[in-house]
Formats: sequence, structure tokens, C-alpha cells
Amino acid sequence: MLNSILFLSYWVMMIFYYTNLPDQIPVHFDLSGEVTRTADRSIGSWFLVPIIVTFSGIHTIFIFWAIIAAGFESWNFPEKKRILALSKDDQAYFRKVMNWFVKHLLHTTILFILILVIAVGVYSYNAATGNITFPLSLVLILITILYLVHIVRQYFLIRNNFRKQLRLYHPES
Repeated sequence: MLNSILFLSYWVMMIFYYTNLPDQIPVHFDLSGEVTRTADRSIGSWFLVPIIVTFSGIHTIFIFWAIIAAGFESWNFPEKKRILALSKDDQAYFRKVMNWFVKHLLHTTILFILILVIAVGVYSYNAATGNITFPLSLVLILITILYLVHIVRQYFLIRNNFRKQLRLYHPES
């Protein structure tokens, strides 16, 4: 739901910004945030990134649906051999957690992409109107680090949870 709201907000923001753009808009920046290339204001030059983001988001959703459809046995996850050795009934908990994790990863990835492109969109608009107030490269690096820390943290929480749960089935391990 949050992803859908952010996605629609992104398109509304880009449409609103388009109506207020000058004739020349920045389309490329160096690491210090300086404009290195501009383009004439046109629907193609301003909406190319939102169109790419839209198709990338749809592609990401299909990839995750394929992963989920492939089934629990085909995934790579902590303690897989030990979990698959359990009965189907005993595997239920682990299946539930892994399904949650894959769906959580999908939502987090799409949210990450949306936050990145919103930051780029706001920065591009501010650069076009001469109101640059923050270095884009630092913001993008910070967002990426937060995303990676979150995903790694989730992985270790699940791994530790799996090991704890497996001790209930195999106390000697």
C-alpha cells in the first residue's frame, strides 16, 4: 500500500514539476552536484526516468512472483538442508517465515527504488529552478547504506530465528 501511494505521489510530483520547469532542464550531474548536461524541456526528457522506473518496478514484481512461484525448495536460505529434512508439517513455520521475507524484500526493494528516484526527481527540479540545497550523491549513498543495512539485518534475524527453531527439532545441534 505504501509503495502504491509513493509511486502515485512520484508521478503526481513529476507532472506538477513539469509545469513549472524552465526551458532548459538538467539531465546529468557530477558527484559534486554540478550540472554537466542539460536538455530542452520536453515530455521525453522529463518523463524518461519515471517511465523507466515504472517498467523496472513492474519487472521487479514479476521477478519476485517468479521466485515465490518457484517454491520453497528451490530457494537458497540459511539451514536449508536441515529444514528440508523435517516433515512437511514441521516445515510449515519455516515456509511461512521465508514467504514473509521474500515479500518483505520485494516491498523494501521497491520502496528503496522509489525513494531514490524521488530524491533524484526533487534534486533535478531544484537544479532546474536554481534551488540546489543538498548534495545528491551523499543522499543516494546514505539511502543505499540504510537499505543494505536493513536487508542484512533481516537476513541475520531470520538465520538466528531458524537456528533457534531448529534446536526444537534437533536439540543436539
